[in-house]
Amino acid sequence: MWISCHAVTILFLSHFDVLFAEVFETHLRGPGFVMEPPGRVEFSNSSGGWLDCSASGSPQPTIDWVHADSTTVTEIHGVRRVLRNGTMVLLPFPAAAYHQDVHNTIYRCVASNSVGRVVSRDVQVRAVVAQAYKVDVEVLSASRGCTAILRCVVPTFVKELVRVVSWVHEPAIYIYPSLQGDGKFHLLPTGELLIHNLQETDESQSFRCRSMHRLTRQVVVSSPTRLRINSHRGIISPSIVEHTAHVQVSQDEGAVLLCVAQGCPSPEYSWYTHNGPGPLPVLSGPRIRLLGPILAIEAVTGEDSGVYKCTASNVGGEASAELRLSVATPIQVEIQPNVLSVHMGGTAEFRCLVTSNGSPVGMQNILWYKDGRQLPSSGRIEDTLIVARVSRENRGMYQCVVRRPEGDTFQATAELQLGECTIEVKNKTK
Repeated sequence: MWISCHAVTILFLSHFDVLFAEVFETHLRGPGFVMEPPGRVEFSNSSGGWLDCSASGSPQPTIDWVHADSTTVTEIHGVRRVLRNGTMVLLPFPAAAYHQDVHNTIYRCVASNSVGRVVSRDVQVRAVVAQAYKVDVEVLSASRGCTAILRCVVPTFVKELVRVVSWVHEPAIYIYPSLQGDGKFHLLPTGELLIHNLQETDESQSFRCRSMHRLTRQVVVSSPTRLRINSHRGIISPSIVEHTAHVQVSQDEGAVLLCVAQGCPSPEYSWYTHNGPGPLPVLSGPRIRLLGPILAIEAVTGEDSGVYKCTASNVGGEASAELRLSVATPIQVEIQPNVLSVHMGGTAEFRCLVTSNGSPVGMQNILWYKDGRQLPSSGRIEDTLIVARVSRENRGMYQCVVRRPEGDTFQATAELQLGECTIEVKNKTK
């Protein structure tokens, strides 16, 4: 008796000749990430950092880490450790021990078992060496009866890591950021302090700004600065001294657009959108608040994206600035089917579906991977991967990876199995 089959050969020990055996084990399941590391990790050299990664599958996958060039990440004594649970630890280090290929590089997590392997999104790691810095106070305008603008000046080399958390009205009155202020004082979300309706009595007041490093949590306070009131009561035409040129937020977050002008009398603000054939005034509503130099939008959507214009005006004239709001909508990636069983010699077809808020997303930069390695472009038709004449080498894990222009990546995973086939039995001749 003969047994012929492309995918499965059954072994009979009593009355049949033995050709070979290859039994498909249905209990096997390829790896899938349970905890995928984030796309960006920042930490200070004084604290160190870590990257978590875990996956499920049958058998239980092992976790490894690789560099962007797919070489294996190894332990470096006193610098980098890879724990048995899959966590990679980057230890605290002195400034002299900084290594770019360790502390400012891309890592990927790899989960693998006997079925195949999958790779995580790129993880951009950035370690920042803590440096001492100091902040100063700059008074932009201080005319009697108008508004003073106090700015906390942070050194350029640390500016992106430091934010103003409060101002101190000496000796011990703390002023915190808010959208509207209390009438006299208004600390803007970007750190500028507005002092309205300046009077001669304000000249004796002193102020200090308090800043915090977002990685080290170190608080640095400026020296006290006393206001010098300009007694000039003439008209000063508005000029824009600060505005948020480009604000980037994710969908459903809040957005704050800022436009600060100095002038006397204190300028009035108007806001417009430039997303149509002409400018349209921005109106207050359930999600939108117009608060002078601030336009606040709650629970933003993709429709809020676009160009805005603020205009500051008084009797002396007006000044304006353009601001852009970008809203990143979430992307969902799915491979259909996520498990595909094909007999040897057959054709496998996977489709990568990319949607946002339930609606299909247009052409994206789609890459296909097989067991953690990028596939060549042959066999692809836009969002579809076709594997012709399936063989044993084709079984395993497939990934569709979508990369946004901003650098964010999203992915989905599917498994290709070798399926059942028909069996032809021929009696053995004695």
